[in-house]
Amino acid sequence: MQKKKRTNPNARTVSPEEIGQAKHDAAKLIQEFYKLQEELAQTQRALIATCAKYIAAPPDKDPNRLIWQGILRYANSNLHNDKGLVEAIPAFIATTVLCINRYEDISETRNPFETLPFGDLKTDLTTAKNVLLQKRICALQAPFRRMLTWLTDPSCCSVPLTNEAFDFLLEHGGDGAVEFGFDVNHEFNHAGDAGGSPIFYWKTPLGYKTILSPIASFILERINQYQFSTRGERLTIDEAVPLIICKRPTCLRFVIPRRKTKDFCSSSCRTLYHQKIKAEDHAAYQRKYREIYKKPKARTNY
Repeated sequence: MQKKKRTNPNARTVSPEEIGQAKHDAAKLIQEFYKLQEELAQTQRALIATCAKYIAAPPDKDPNRLIWQGILRYANSNLHNDKGLVEAIPAFIATTVLCINRYEDISETRNPFETLPFGDLKTDLTTAKNVLLQKRICALQAPFRRMLTWLTDPSCCSVPLTNEAFDFLLEHGGDGAVEFGFDVNHEFNHAGDAGGSPIFYWKTPLGYKTILSPIASFILERINQYQFSTRGERLTIDEAVPLIICKRPTCLRFVIPRRKTKDFCSSSCRTLYHQKIKAEDHAAYQRKYREIYKKPKARTNY
């Protein structure tokens, strides 16, 4: 015997017009969402393109790789002449903007050196902020390069260099290097419509210990993703730190290699390196040859 289905006496029949209106509203919401998404994507692309110009690198779909390009631009520049300063300072600022943008809403991107406090840029009235910024960028480059040298091949570094490099990275990017502020969302909306957002709270950087803290924090995060993340989210060592240092002793420029077997920053450095090695090998061979086949001294009869 079949049971009779119970009917809700308070149930209301939905008219075809109401169903049609609901479908129309849903379609409109989806269109608005895609429009907003595209506007944010355009802003993101514009930011990346602008930063890429000052880093002197092609725009990359992966902002992380562009950050590494900016790191190399700063590390490889000769800061003892005007040309090197003109290359390094804009690249440093653009790289910092990309690092900070990882935390902030893209629509609220700002110049961090104008709005955010940096502990080592606190100055008196007699020193201009841009002058102090330039001095700090120059002063930090040498220890920054030593830190990168350790990152390129930790197994080949001496114990003192390893300790110095890691301490430097922790000093500028470790716990307390970035001060965050937290704001709860009072207009939570899981659908993201009607002026609300599907966000419980916002995390915003309020200040940095040093001007190098945004970049150093980025590097530490990449290292942590390599050694602490779960298997599915873990980076490979080449993704976490995609750097090598040129094998030619008189060059020692940092570079992001296109293949794992690359040891030089350019084909010219590779050629010069092998020419020098061949020349040294040839000279050693000639010395050995002369030693083996040295002519005996003529005997003198008295």
